Amino acid sequence: MVGLGLYLGYIPFNCLLFERMIAAFGLKGNVGFLMYLADSFGYLGSITVLFGKEIFRIKLHWVSFYSQSVLILSLIGMAGTLFSAIWFFFKYKKAIIPWKNVQPSL
Repeated sequence: MVGLGLYLGYIPFNCLLFERMIAAFGLKGNVGFLMYLADSFGYLGSITVLFGKEIFRIKLHWVSFYSQSVLILSLIGMAGTLFSAIWFFFKYKKAIIPWKNVQPSL
């Protein structure tokens, strides 16, 4: 279920959020670089956990570590999503308001 949840979160963030970021900043381009960057941080996290386990001989109960990590990181992800939604909402309102009182020319 965690893997399914991670995959289902991958699509909205990489496709929708990154596309909206590019549109909000008025940049020309696509999400290719941002997707690569997000993927690389995901792989870096996996490698860090594996190296920490093997090189530093960390003695943890890995099931509880995994469960706690999933809960903590999901809360961080939800908070980040909420922050992004609020930020883009205000950025959108700021972009719309100057055009609100403009009369169309005939």
